[in-house]
Amino acid sequence: MLQPSENETDFMFLPTVPADFAKSSAHIGFVILATDRGIENELRHIVPDGVSFHTSRAPPYSEVSSSESLADIRRAASLMLSKEPLEAIAYACSSGSFILDERLLIGALNFERPDVLAVTVKQAVIAAIGNNHVSKISLLTPYDRGLTALIIASLRASGITTVKAGFLELKSDDEIASLSPRRILESALALDCPQSEAIVILCNALQTWSVVPEIAHKVGKPVIGGTQSLVEMCIRFVRRKESLLISTRS
Repeated sequence: MLQPSENETDFMFLPTVPADFAKSSAHIGFVILATDRGIENELRHIVPDGVSFHTSRAPPYSEVSSSESLADIRRAASLMLSKEPLEAIAYACSSGSFILDERLLIGALNFERPDVLAVTVKQAVIAAIGNNHVSKISLLTPYDRGLTALIIASLRASGITTVKAGFLELKSDDEIASLSPRRILESALALDCPQSEAIVILCNALQTWSVVPEIAHKVGKPVIGGTQSLVEMCIRFVRRKESLLISTRS
C-alpha cells in the first residue's frame, strides 16, 4: 500500500473532548422484515428527537417455518447495537405479530437481552386501542381477506370488535411500501361508519405518517397505525424509565 511522504504532508492531530460527541437519551431497536423498504422512512418521521432507532432485518415469516422464523428473529435481535444498551426492542411486522406465537416471539426478542422491554405490533395496537377507551374499530390492511380475518379474530379474543374491515390484497411488500398516501387516506375514509369508534391501519411497510392526522381530523376519531403505536409504546416505557431515574436521584 502506498504511504504518503512525511515531507509532502503536514499532519495535524485534532484532539476531541467529551462535549464533542452527541448522544441520544435512549436507543430503541426494531427487527424488521428483509423485504420491508417502507418502515425506516416511517420511523424517521415518528421517532421523536433525542431518541435513536436502530434496525436489524429478518427473512419474512411466510418464507420459512415458524421455528425457523423465530430463530431468524432471535439472530436479528442479537445483532442489534450489540455493544450498546437498548431501552426497548420491537418486532415491527404487523401480520407476523398476529401469526407467530406471542410468548415465543417475545422470547426470541429477549434471548440476548432478557432485561430489555420487548414489544410486538399486536401488543402495541391492542394497548393503543385501550388507551383511547374504544372497543369497536374499522380495520384497514393491505393483506388478503384470510389474513385480515385472522387478525380480526385475534382482536376479538382481546375484546375488540371489528365492525368494518377493508383489505387491499396487495401482492408484495414493495407494492405495500409504494402505496400512495392518497390511496391510504381514501381507503381509511371509506371504512368509517357510525358504529366504529376508531380506525386501525395495519402493516408497518405502509407510509401512513403523513395522512394519519388528516384522517383523524376528517372522521373525528382516533386513527391507530401499526408503526405509530409500536413507537408510542416504546417511548412511554422510555419516559417512565427516565422519570424513575430522576426521582431516584432527587
